[in-house]
Amino acid sequence: MLDMPTMIVATCCVAVVQGLLLLFFWFRDNRPPALALTSVAFVCFGVGFALIGGRQFLAAGVGGGVGVAFMFLSGALFVSAARRLRRKRTPALFVIAAPLVWLSAFMFWPALDSATARSTFFSTFMAACFFMCAVECWRGRGAGGQISFGPLVAVALTFSGLFTLRAFFNEGLPFPLGALPPDGNIWFNLISLGVFVLLSMGAFLVVGLTHDRLEAERSQQAIVDPVTGALRRAAFVLQGARIIARHHEDGRSACLALVALAAPSGEVADGALRTFARAAADLLKPTDLMARMGPNEFACLLSDAVIGDADDLVATLLERFERAAADADVPTLARAGIASSTQVGNDFRGLIQTADHALKNTRFSGVRVLAWHPALERGGAGRADVAAASGWQ
Repeated sequence: MLDMPTMIVATCCVAVVQGLLLLFFWFRDNRPPALALTSVAFVCFGVGFALIGGRQFLAAGVGGGVGVAFMFLSGALFVSAARRLRRKRTPALFVIAAPLVWLSAFMFWPALDSATARSTFFSTFMAACFFMCAVECWRGRGAGGQISFGPLVAVALTFSGLFTLRAFFNEGLPFPLGALPPDGNIWFNLISLGVFVLLSMGAFLVVGLTHDRLEAERSQQAIVDPVTGALRRAAFVLQGARIIARHHEDGRSACLALVALAAPSGEVADGALRTFARAAADLLKPTDLMARMGPNEFACLLSDAVIGDADDLVATLLERFERAAADADVPTLARAGIASSTQVGNDFRGLIQTADHALKNTRFSGVRVLAWHPALERGGAGRADVAAASGWQ
C-alpha cells in the first residue's frame, strides 16, 4: 500500500542519497568547499522535508520546529556554497544563526502559533535564500574560466519561485504546497511529491555537471595559459621532453625556438601576446608545440625540423606578428633564438638552455633570429657563423 509516510520517507531518501553522492564526489576530487557545502545542504533539505511532511506522525514541535530548522540550515548552506563558487567566504555565524533564529522565533514568538504563519515565514526565508543563490551564481558567471553558471541560476530561480508561491498561497493547501498536513488524496500527494523529486534530481544533475565542468576547466587552466591559449611552461616541459626523447630514438631532429617580445612603451600588452599566439598557430604544424614561457616569452617546438627550416619559419613568424601587431595598434618587436636537438641529444632542458643562450646573443649580433652554434660560446655571434654551422643540420 502506497501511503503518505512511505512517500515522504522515499522523498527524503532521494535528497539524502543525492547529498551523499555529492559528498563522494567531494572525496574523490580535490575536495572543493562549494561541493562539500552543497552535499550537506542536500542532506539537511531532505531531512527537513521529511520532518515537516511527517509532523502529524511525530511529537509536537519536531516537524514544525526541528524540521524547519533543518530547512533553514540547508538554505544558509546553499547560499554559502553559491558564494564559494566566487571564492567568497560566508561567515559561519550566518549558517549557525539561521536555524537558531527560527527555533527561537518558533518557541517564543506568538505570531508563529499559526501553521499558516509558520509556513509563510519559512517559505519566505527559503525563497530569499534561493534567490541569493541565483544572484551569486549570476555574478560568478565565467569566474575563473569560461564556465557558465546559467543552469545553476535557472535551478535556483525555479526553487525561489516555488517557495515564493508557497509563501503567498499556502493557506488551505496540504503539504507540500501549503501549511496543512498531508491529506488522504493519494494522487495529489503522489503528483506533488513526484514533482519535488524531479526538481531535486534536476538540481542534483545540474550541480554535478557544473562541478565536472569546473574541474575540467581547472585542469585545463593548469596546463594552458588563459591569455594566449598556449601551454604553460610546466606542461610544455613535460610534453616536450617526451617528444624529444621519441625523436632521438627514431633518429629524427627537432628544433626549439624561444621568442622574446618587447614593446616600445616598455610593457607588452595582452593584445600583443594574443596576436603572437594567433600568428604562431597559423604557421605551426599540428605536431608542433607552443608555450608561454614567461611574461613576454614564448617557445615553439618544431617537430621533424632542421635549423635552416626553423630559421625561415621563425623569421616569417616574426614578420607576420610585427605586421599584425602594428595593424592592431599594439606595436611590438620580437627576436628569437633557435637550437636543434642534434646538439643536445634527448636532453630537453638542455635544448631550452641552448635556445635561450642563442636568444640572449641576439642582443649583440644585430639579427632578430639567431641559431645556436659553437661559435656563440666563443662570442662570435652572427649570421655568417650560423651559415658556417649548417654542417650539423
